[in-house]
Amino acid sequence: AVRYSSDRSARVNNGSMGYINVNSYPYPFEKTAWETPVGEISPVIEDAPFGFHIIRVEDQRPNPGKVEARHILKLTNGLSEEEGAAKKAQIDSIYNLLANGGDFDAIARAESEDPGSAANGGRLGWFGPGEMVKEFEDAAFGLKDGGISAPFKTAYGYHIVQTLAHRGIGTLAEESERIKAAISRDMRSVMPETERMAQLKAELGVKIDSTGLMQ
Repeated sequence: AVRYSSDRSARVNNGSMGYINVNSYPYPFEKTAWETPVGEISPVIEDAPFGFHIIRVEDQRPNPGKVEARHILKLTNGLSEEEGAAKKAQIDSIYNLLANGGDFDAIARAESEDPGSAANGGRLGWFGPGEMVKEFEDAAFGLKDGGISAPFKTAYGYHIVQTLAHRGIGTLAEESERIKAAISRDMRSVMPETERMAQLKAELGVKIDSTGLMQ
């Protein structure tokens, strides 16, 4: 994956996508991923317009639902080893403040270097599997409600995460609009029509020649 993949993230993650969630990727990719047994490699699949894929399934697990979390980040990407060590010292100091009763919201606003969440007290909202890098996802899902992690590192830098709440998969009624929206975004939206046309052609003996003309 590092040598040949066109996905630039493979240079960092060795081709790993972590756990993927349903309705997050194009249908041909998801269908192949779900149908390939754990430990095995899929045949080559074409996923227009992205290209060709080979998938290895490393593991399967029940969908854990979603978590609501907030975090504090000290960026290290592109820094020297000495600068990175300084960031580690900073995040360790912040962790000590939190461990001694410091206010997470206020500290995140003052110290976090995540421009997307710092102004909101580090809040990231609700997210599920595959929406964050693996190390962050593992930390957030592994905590109980209200729990605060020790500092940990990702490709972005050093994080401290607090998990605010967990929730499981919604009922079909609760999830139906999201499912319909996902279907409408890719080839799943035309599959019933395609299947029905194929059925009618077979029943009526209709054949399409190489020029695209009906016989």
